[in-house]
Amino acid sequence: RALVRILDGIRASSEADLEPRLVVVRQLMERAAHDQSPLRRAVWAALTRAGDALLRDGHAEITDLLLVWTAVFPDEDFVIVREASMVPEIEAAFEAYNRLYQATWAASDPDNDEAVRAVVERVAELADTLPPEQSPRVESVRLALARLGNQLARITAVGSHAKVPVDAIDTIANELGALARRAYGARRRLGLPADDPDNGLETAMRAVGQALWDTGTLDEAIAMTIDAARVLPPALAAAIERVLLWLARRPTVEEEQVTIPIEVMLPGWVPLSRQLGSFYVVRPLGRGAGGSVLLGVRSEERTRPERELIALKVPEYSGSAARNLSEQEFEALFREEASALLSLPAHPNIARFITFDAAAAPKPILAMEYVRGHNLERTLEATDLDMKRATAIIDDLFAGIEAMHRVRIAHLDVKPANVVLRDSTGRAVLVDFGLAGRRLRTGCGSPHYAAAEVWSDELANIEPFAADVYAATCVAFEVLTNRVLVNGDSLQALIDQHFLAQPGATSLAPYARDPALASFVELVRASVVCDAARRPTVSRLRAGFAAIARDLLKRAWPLMPAAVS
Repeated sequence: RALVRILDGIRASSEADLEPRLVVVRQLMERAAHDQSPLRRAVWAALTRAGDALLRDGHAEITDLLLVWTAVFPDEDFVIVREASMVPEIEAAFEAYNRLYQATWAASDPDNDEAVRAVVERVAELADTLPPEQSPRVESVRLALARLGNQLARITAVGSHAKVPVDAIDTIANELGALARRAYGARRRLGLPADDPDNGLETAMRAVGQALWDTGTLDEAIAMTIDAARVLPPALAAAIERVLLWLARRPTVEEEQVTIPIEVMLPGWVPLSRQLGSFYVVRPLGRGAGGSVLLGVRSEERTRPERELIALKVPEYSGSAARNLSEQEFEALFREEASALLSLPAHPNIARFITFDAAAAPKPILAMEYVRGHNLERTLEATDLDMKRATAIIDDLFAGIEAMHRVRIAHLDVKPANVVLRDSTGRAVLVDFGLAGRRLRTGCGSPHYAAAEVWSDELANIEPFAADVYAATCVAFEVLTNRVLVNGDSLQALIDQHFLAQPGATSLAPYARDPALASFVELVRASVVCDAARRPTVSRLRAGFAAIARDLLKRAWPLMPAAVS
């Protein structure tokens, strides 16, 4: 108890303060691994509070604790972390990990299709519990888990090896490799020994894909992958094992395609009837800024084949929101800003506003058009662009923001994930208006794209439109170069970059040395300057990019600076 009070009461403000804390964490981990005395739970509780202190002072991330502690203590002892932590995000993450752990035990029979699919659902659920855009490292783990869950779901929806999507195995291999590297980094940050990461897990997983048509080598490839997956937390490794053993028992080919419905876990507050106001919930789409996004249809169109799909944004009072607002204040703010969207114009680059139902139970809902297509984030990851398409996407993005600003509404969460390339036209469309409105709120936006004023506590008399210009410029730079403009090794380091007089200077430096890109560099610098009052309007930003588009079209994508002799 005395140790917990010391850890809670003293802030580690420097690297010199950090090392003694890491020593305490390592000693408590050693004690927890072997202590079978009545004090065992107290030791675990002290370890958890030591972890809370590391998070509080910015010396560790929630994913560091999740990836390390669940791997070091493979049985159910990590549940104590959920009970002892004072950090809501830790509680949620370890609870979700425990559900995955239990699901893998229930899926020990590879012929139990339902249990195997439940494991996949728990992987996706674990991704959903991690706070979006909290920091670069947390976001990379969250996205890796989300993509992994999505691809595992695609695999468990087929009836034979021949029906496994061509890209699914490669994507799974990539995400497993990313998670293995993050697990290595987490051990290093906590001062624990770690073998240098290699590509063993990725290579083994790709061998599974190559062996799908050769049952003689498939068992060996699966065994190698299961063995290589030991670098991951046990529940994640077990999830991969359950899916691969299930896949091994599928036939190579089948006479008829088997369609297997996948029931995806809905948030617990969704009624059993799936009825929210006048809409029926089909499935979750994910978590965005400030809430859940669900796919729905109008109740009266539920059984019609040509029903219109609708994106339902529902406020979700999370741990991060709790730091600034009460739940009543949070929902009142959501209602206020959502009501402002009544004046949102019809525009080809803006998802169509359908309705805002403030009286819907159990929560108010914002209904927007569901835009079919890949979001810009995925498109950039796939490097599926050329310069002509990149410049068109940028102009579409600016046009959508320009239309919003004309009616005095700011989007306030402009980022690649909130831009969808419509399947039918290829046009870029702004989506997710959960933060949109007529005023700034502290912390609205996403860390890589949110201007300094978004992170300030002094928001009086600051209009929100310059924040959209800043974020849109960051996105435009990323679309052209496939590089993030403003970056940092931790959340605090990333936010600090936005407060520099010239954010993004490091990323822009190589381009500034290319004389042919002088106008491009000057426009980006002017549009992301820290002083919001000095940024151009979005109309001037759009005109500026249009003026340099002809020169950009002469360059290959992604944009690279010319070599300087």
